[in-house]
Amino acid sequence: MTPTQQAEATRQGILQMEAALAENSDDMAAHFHEEFRWNGNTGCCTEHGWEHFDDGSNTPLHPRKTV
Repeated sequence: MTPTQQAEATRQGILQMEAALAENSDDMAAHFHEEFRWNGNTGCCTEHGWEHFDDGSNTPLHPRKTV
């Protein structure tokens, strides 16, 4: 892949993220690649796949339940 092609692929990824945010969807899983991998800060964690990320690192991002 040439640098120009890589830049365009990155640009398209950013545009897709912007579109997903604009949808205001509650289904975050629909916006992640099957082979998604999260590399947290050194010593924190590495999550493989959406389910693992959602159960671990993403937990603080879940909406708070109100009574």
